[in-house]
Amino acid sequence: MNNKTGIQNQGIMTLLTILVLCWLGWPLAAGGQDAGAGEEDYELWYTKGTLLVEFEDYEKALEAFDQAIALKKDFYQAWCSRGMVLYELGEFEPALKAFDTTVRINPEMISAWIYRARTLVELGKEDDARDSYHRALQIEPYNPEALLGMGVVLAGRNNYQEAVRMLNHATRLDPGSFSGWYHLGISLYQLGRIKESVMAFQKALEIQKEDPRVWLKTARGLQELGRLSEALEAYDQALALNPDDHRAWTGRGRILEELDRPREAAEAYDRALILNPNQDTAWYDRGASLYKSGQYQEAIAVYQKAREKNPDDPAIWFNLGLARARLGDFPAALAEFDRVLQVREKDPDAWYQRGLVLQKSGDYSRAVESFRQALIHRPEYPQAWLELGLSYFELGEYPEALKAYHQAIRLKGDYYPAWVARGVTFYQSGQYREALEAYNEALKIRQDDPRIWYHQGVVLKELELYSQAVKAFGRALSLKADDYQALYHQGIAYFRMRNHRQAIQVFTRLLRINPEEAGIWFLLGVSHHQMDRFESALEAYRRTTGLEPNNYYAWCNQGKALYSLKDFKGALDAYDRCLEIKDDFYPAWYSKSNALKALGRCPDAIRACERALELKPDDADSWYNKATCHALLKERAAALESLQKAVEAGFHNLGLLESDSDLNSIRSHRDFKALIKRLKTGMVPEASDSDAGER
Repeated sequence: MNNKTGIQNQGIMTLLTILVLCWLGWPLAAGGQDAGAGEEDYELWYTKGTLLVEFEDYEKALEAFDQAIALKKDFYQAWCSRGMVLYELGEFEPALKAFDTTVRINPEMISAWIYRARTLVELGKEDDARDSYHRALQIEPYNPEALLGMGVVLAGRNNYQEAVRMLNHATRLDPGSFSGWYHLGISLYQLGRIKESVMAFQKALEIQKEDPRVWLKTARGLQELGRLSEALEAYDQALALNPDDHRAWTGRGRILEELDRPREAAEAYDRALILNPNQDTAWYDRGASLYKSGQYQEAIAVYQKAREKNPDDPAIWFNLGLARARLGDFPAALAEFDRVLQVREKDPDAWYQRGLVLQKSGDYSRAVESFRQALIHRPEYPQAWLELGLSYFELGEYPEALKAYHQAIRLKGDYYPAWVARGVTFYQSGQYREALEAYNEALKIRQDDPRIWYHQGVVLKELELYSQAVKAFGRALSLKADDYQALYHQGIAYFRMRNHRQAIQVFTRLLRINPEEAGIWFLLGVSHHQMDRFESALEAYRRTTGLEPNNYYAWCNQGKALYSLKDFKGALDAYDRCLEIKDDFYPAWYSKSNALKALGRCPDAIRACERALELKPDDADSWYNKATCHALLKERAAALESLQKAVEAGFHNLGLLESDSDLNSIRSHRDFKALIKRLKTGMVPEASDSDAGER
């Protein structure tokens, strides 16, 4: 109820009263002159005052109430009406005195207590106002105006729970009270009861649709409920009623941003800033929108504008730090976060972001300090625990890293990045089973992240579970077809499974992506070689040495491929090139001996075998090859001695011994026959004391 209505209700505006006033000669028009009223007619003066209020002539009304009071000092109705007129004129101090006089004369006048409370609110005396509303409710416990007023005062003191109780009573008693529903919505919102808050605002709008404030608050509530389309409509209603409300334009921008309509969001923020260039939130939100869309340099420019408007706002420094970090300007980002911490030294988010910047700068020790500070001020901060663990990992402190990951997982069991980090750390520690368990836990939480499948595949490969590893890499590739590392490791797993057909397919695919990868050419060559595709193997080895001329493995294998193709001279050249690079590579000396023997250069072949045996004295193949060369030269004693050394070193290929024509010169020798016999019976022969060279 407004003040004018309250005053009218205290006078009996009947036709009889109006006729009496006319009989007395008092004009009813505003500003009319008084004539014919007797000095004792205080009630008529009072009634005239109420009629003048009807005509909104408050100054004349005040004079009439003063006349009534002059005629009757304890006329509390006139005192109350006088206070209401003064309240309407914004003269709150004299209004309060009038209400004080009223309740002193008649302590049971509820309207005086209510208006006294309202006046005290205007004077900033909320505690006294609450007492006045309390007194009104003692007189009439179910007075909706008093309940409403008390609710508003309690909300102003942040006592929203009690405010809601009062306002619920008020709206039940007077369901048509716009103010009651409006203030109920505000208090419910403050309590986080957003859905009920929106319902209250919607009730208010059923009563009065033309109030932009209610549309604005309804929009905010709907936005928090995720009802974005409805929220946008509510913002549009607010702006239709008040196109210059910068808050509504800012809110509209936020909604459009969430609806992924960045261009329209930017236009809304720009409109808000035109209306109110000093609106910090609009600058802030405009910057946040640019940051979110990856326009970090533009975001910095907007945040700097915001800082010009509000140079002491740490939130702006914080966001500047985020944007600078995104651009890789870590010193500037660090300076922004340090500035935040100068005024908010216990801000865990600032410590956390500072730690991330130090981490990206490679300063892991200081990063650890920052993350620890964040955790001092917010122990239940799983992201900080994770990053602390990652920093310890980079420092090689794996036990400390694992402790940190454990804390992150304890706080958030479904925090799959912590499970992945735990797996990586176990892997680096050589604890492959534990690593596999961690990756399996991560996959229980999330199966659409190719990185987890990749890591699982790598550890399965280390555990020699190649078939499972191939499947894991396959899942990673189904989610990210161009994952080079997953494809590479899948090829290695096929290679180790000796599934060279599949390995060749994978290596060929890798070389289409990066034809300059010498290591893949080499593995491709080995797989072709294992399948006796010597021409293809040779081509792959040549591509390897073309990219890496000092790759002695590739030169050696190139020689083997040429040997298999009967190009013994080419093979010998390849072995010599290998040994120029690495003279102590014994497989090349052994293979060189084969090429030399094939070229009929047995003495040179023997010297190559001897060099191989210097490097690896127990190499059975080199001893055997040396024996065949001596046999071809008919150096029987040396041949038998080398052959016995070969058998002692582990050469037990009985079929080759019996069929190799290179040994024909010693085949009839008794020691050769004894050696064959002992091999057949499973006995390892001992060296003979006889002079084999003479037989």
